[in-house]
Amino acid sequence: MHSPTFSIVITTYNRQNLLKRAIQSAMAQTLDCEIIVVDDGSVDVNEKYVHSLNSRIIFEKHDHNKGHSAAVNQGVELATGEWIKLLDDDDYLMPNCLEVFANAITIYPNTVICSAKAVNIAEDGHPLKTPLNETGGLEWIAQEDIHYRMLIEQLAFGTPTQVMFKREAFQKSGYWNAFFDGNYDDVSSWVDIAQQGNAILIDRAIGYRTLWSGCFHKQLNLYERWKMNVTIKEKIYPLVSSKYKNSRVELTTINNYLRIYWFLVGVKQNMFLPAIQLLSWGCLWPSAWLMLWRTFQYRQNSSYK
Repeated sequence: MHSPTFSIVITTYNRQNLLKRAIQSAMAQTLDCEIIVVDDGSVDVNEKYVHSLNSRIIFEKHDHNKGHSAAVNQGVELATGEWIKLLDDDDYLMPNCLEVFANAITIYPNTVICSAKAVNIAEDGHPLKTPLNETGGLEWIAQEDIHYRMLIEQLAFGTPTQVMFKREAFQKSGYWNAFFDGNYDDVSSWVDIAQQGNAILIDRAIGYRTLWSGCFHKQLNLYERWKMNVTIKEKIYPLVSSKYKNSRVELTTINNYLRIYWFLVGVKQNMFLPAIQLLSWGCLWPSAWLMLWRTFQYRQNSSYK
């Protein structure tokens, strides 16, 4: 049986202290893999330092900061593995990460994108929650069902740390779109890759994801975050299979649901005036509240969180 090959693409920018941890987690994998580091114009990272950690690492440095999407795209271009595991410099992988993914795609070979859980950690490296409940189970999702479930908030692949995808599917999808840099750039790519085939969700943690209090997307105002969320839904909408033509939620309902959702986010973050400004008469629509309730129920009942 053919054994899949893997490339871990690590993107970094001015975080040499964290980059070492990410690289070491890639080196510690129980399966062989290619490791690629793309530095997006840092002042504190150089080839000599990276090769002091592992001389076999493929290293590419941009002459100036081009953005996260450009770094991801460059890394995939350099990769030779059939499967790509992305990793941001502030996150790191469990040693069996690739092995978990490899076992899943062996069971479901006609797959182009896989996602697993990650443990959220604070800036100081400590876990933010108690250990995740895991079944180790797999959920296979047919391509024709993916976009509908993404549209109605019943499927979220997660961040780059959680996801692995087929290099060929990524290339056919048109690479990462810089328009979404720092805010839905990953989600936009998952939408595109999913047009190429089926998906797998794995109910097991395979890495650690750092949550920053001052991350880029939180610096955007509430309106910008809502608007970009709407843009993603508008991208997904025409991709929904004709199988769901009689049950597809209208974009107006989704827009109003997102207004309510981001209103609640704003209230939780004590941004009361921007939150109130998002509201409209459409937020009174029962269909928008029904979508909110179903999303809440799904997240409560799903083992994949």
